[in-house]
Formats: sequence, structure tokens, C-alpha cells
Amino acid sequence: TYNLMMRVFSKVEIETIAGGGVYTVRFSSPYEMQVDRRVLGDVLRLGIELKYRPGIETSICLFITRLVCLNGMTASAQEFSWKAKSTADAESQLQWITIGVADAIEGFENVVISSRQMAETQIEGDAEVALLERARSMGIPTRYDDRLLDAFRHEPGQNEWALLNAFTRMSTHGNLPTETARIISAGAGQWVTTFDMVNA
Repeated sequence: TYNLMMRVFSKVEIETIAGGGVYTVRFSSPYEMQVDRRVLGDVLRLGIELKYRPGIETSICLFITRLVCLNGMTASAQEFSWKAKSTADAESQLQWITIGVADAIEGFENVVISSRQMAETQIEGDAEVALLERARSMGIPTRYDDRLLDAFRHEPGQNEWALLNAFTRMSTHGNLPTETARIISAGAGQWVTTFDMVNA
């Protein structure tokens, strides 16, 4: 993954590595795109997260960092699983990783386009009420409401982008259990990936 990204960007940083049966490596590129021109530094940076369980499973997703506050979210580009050892050879995995990295890079620009639409889509009524409604629809327990509202109040707004950023701030800076933070980060990525102004 590192070598593939170096061919495209010529500079790649390894942001985090975690072990314990499932190895997670996050690669950060220098590729950035502006979201909301009204907000200084509202820029997204492309990264890729690779999870690897040796001989069992490999998955790749797009990892996006919002630089103004270092919030993060994941958006699945493609997932690859090898359940049978006969299909888990190194060559097969490298081929799938190549496709996954290409898909993730391609998906980044689509996420930025959706993010810009979210920044333009205004919320009718009370934004905090809308925020808690989004939390319920995402299945987030009410015990996290105070943390979510606190995250929103750090950077309030009357548009869909402000609501989404409350979730990414909470997942990144909310001192949540690791798995809960991961689920919220993935939910935010799914939300922005599938965002449609017509259905906002």
C-alpha cells in the first residue's frame, strides 16, 4: 500500500499502526481539497487505512482527515476477505490491495463533492434538535448526547456539514471506547458518501 501510494503522491506518512491480531496501518497523503471556502482551513486530506489479519482477511478503506480540527472519518471503498487459506496467497492479496487503493483514491474526490453539498444544505429549525435526530437514526445511544452536543458547540452551524463534523469531532476527540469511535467514524463516512441534497 505504501509503495502504491508513493507512486501516486511521492510523499506518504504512516500515521498509526496497531497490532494485536488485527494490524491496522493508516497512510496519510499530501493530497488535500477545500470544502467550505467560508471557513479558513476547512480542508480534507486523503488517507488510506489498511487492516490485515494474516492469512484471514485484508480490508482497505478511505480515511479522511479534516485538517482544521483533525477530525477523522472512514469511508469504505472496497473490502477484501480471504476466508479460505487457498485464496489467501500473497499475490492474490497484492492484486486486491492494488484495486482497493485505486478505488479509495478515486472515491476521495466524490466525498469532497458531497461534503461541499452538505456545507451548502441549510438546516430548517433548531440545529441541535436535528443533530440528536441524526444520532438516533445512526443508532448512537442517548448516553453520548452530551458529548455530541459539546462537539457541535465547538463549531456550530446551520448546515448538514456542521452536523456531520460534530460526529467526527466526537469520534476523534470524545474519549469514546475504541470500537464506538470506529463505528461513529464509519457512520460519518457512510453519511457523507451517500449524501443527497434532495433527501437532506
